Amino acid sequence: MNSENSRRTSEERERAQSAAGLARLARESEVRRAEIERDRELRTEEIHSLKVVEENRINSQIELATRRSEESAALAQTELSKRAVVAAEEETKRERRRLATESEGIIEALKAEQEAAVEIERAKSSAAAAMITAENQDRIADLQTERERKKTQVQVEKRNAMIAAENAISAPLQAMKLEEQRLQILPEMAARMAQPLEKIGKININQISGLSRESSAGERTGGLGSAVDDVLDLAFRMPAIRKLGEAVGTEISTDLTKESDNDEKNQT
Repeated sequence: MNSENSRRTSEERERAQSAAGLARLARESEVRRAEIERDRELRTEEIHSLKVVEENRINSQIELATRRSEESAALAQTELSKRAVVAAEEETKRERRRLATESEGIIEALKAEQEAAVEIERAKSSAAAAMITAENQDRIADLQTERERKKTQVQVEKRNAMIAAENAISAPLQAMKLEEQRLQILPEMAARMAQPLEKIGKININQISGLSRESSAGERTGGLGSAVDDVLDLAFRMPAIRKLGEAVGTEISTDLTKESDNDEKNQT
């Protein structure tokens, strides 16, 4: 949960930084456009002033030429005076055309300079915007890669935790199953071990002389020895049988001693 919050905070921080960068670029572009507009207005005013000056100069020259023409007309009423007036007028026209051409050239040069400055600033703004966009795309790609890596890491940790939990749970389950199997087998084992008790029943021993007597062939005599062996074997096995019965909750006992006591009482 903490890693998810950190990731979201980091992404929001990156987005905020990108937005701040774009806003800063927009502000700078706006300031630059305002400067260009102010320069354009200043140059327009300058051009207007130049035009006014040129027009005043032209008017002055026209007035001067006019005065000269008037003087020429006043001094000479002849054809030469008329030609001089015509020449002065032609000169005035040529001068006016020249001044107009110069003014147009100056104006066109100023316009071209302004347009070049605008294009340069526009290219700079486009390059800066493209650079910021590329940086943002790289940051977004890095964030996506980091998010996928953390997602994969979380999945691996989750899977490892599930495996560890299953392993931790399986050990007690296995022990419980083994205990169930043991409890199921113990009654059957106790029953099998108690079977000799059912076969022996009651044994009366009136005489035990000759238990170790052997025949001439070296063999032990009679079935009495076999019965005694069964009794001794049962005596050795009884403690284990009783403990096994206690383990499974079953009381295993034999009436051998009680029957022997009853036989002795009957004989007396």
